Amino acid sequence: MRAFIALLAAVTLAAPALAQRGWHGGLDRSFSGPVAITSITIGEELAEDDDDIGEREFARLIDDLRDEVASQLADIGRFSAEPVAGAARLELVITDAKPNRPTQNQLGRRPGLSIRSFSIGGAEIEGVLYDASGVEIGAFRYAYFSDDIRDARARSTWSDARRSFDRFARRLARELNTQAS
Repeated sequence: MRAFIALLAAVTLAAPALAQRGWHGGLDRSFSGPVAITSITIGEELAEDDDDIGEREFARLIDDLRDEVASQLADIGRFSAEPVAGAARLELVITDAKPNRPTQNQLGRRPGLSIRSFSIGGAEIEGVLYDASGVEIGAFRYAYFSDDIRDARARSTWSDARRSFDRFARRLARELNTQAS
């Protein structure tokens, strides 16, 4: 009976985290032009953790996401470094991010943490794609958070967040590639 109660509690507590995982959304219509990443921002709730995570880490996350999406779009021949005539605009928001290792700010603010501390991490990204005239083409959301602490031991600060960015970028490129007209 105890084992059943423990299993039920584990499933109940894990359900909200599992519900937000994966890819949601897609393209409302196809298009074949290039895509320019016009903005990547930190979501409001995540930005409230500025004192804990730090501006430098937010900038690092933004750069990592930009690099990953640009690379995947370039691989399918759809990346435009600048918003050119006919290019779609992609606006991204990092709505959540959890580090695998403590950030410099966290180490400074919490005496009990060590550079050797580790935890499960990940990130959630939302994006909206607009055509050249500003009409929404599609909206996307992707979340990946590790669910096994054993996987985090040998990782860097943002390993799982980078994994989330990679998976988001690959899925976005696949969506754009398969629905191009």
